[in-house]
Amino acid sequence: MGKAAILLVDDDEASSQILSLILMDEGYDVDLAATGGAGIEKVSANKYDLVLLDFLLPDMRGNDAASKMKEVSPGLRIVLLTGYTKNEGERIENNYERVLLKPVHPELIIRTIAEILG
Repeated sequence: MGKAAILLVDDDEASSQILSLILMDEGYDVDLAATGGAGIEKVSANKYDLVLLDFLLPDMRGNDAASKMKEVSPGLRIVLLTGYTKNEGERIENNYERVLLKPVHPELIIRTIAEILG
C-alpha cells in the first residue's frame, strides 16, 4: 500500500502547518484547505483516504462540509476536530469516524488515523 492521502480542513494556518509537517513525517501525503468550500472542492477533485475536519470554519459548520463531502465521495472517512463538547448545544452529526476534542495531542491524531486506516 502506498502513502495514505489526508486532507486537513482547518482555518488556523499555524496549527494546520504544524500538523501537516507531523503527518508528513509519519509518511502521509497531506493536502490543506482553509474553508469548508475549499475542502469540498478538493474532495471533488482528488481521492483522499481520510479528512481531518475542523468543526467551526469561516464559511460553514463541519457538519455541512462533511455532508457535502460524503455526497461527492460516499466512502470518505472523516475525523472531526472540535473545541465544542456535546453539552454546548450543537448537534454533531454521525458523518464521522471519530470526534476529537481540541486541543488534540498529535500522538492521539496519529494513533486515530492509524486505527481508522488499519
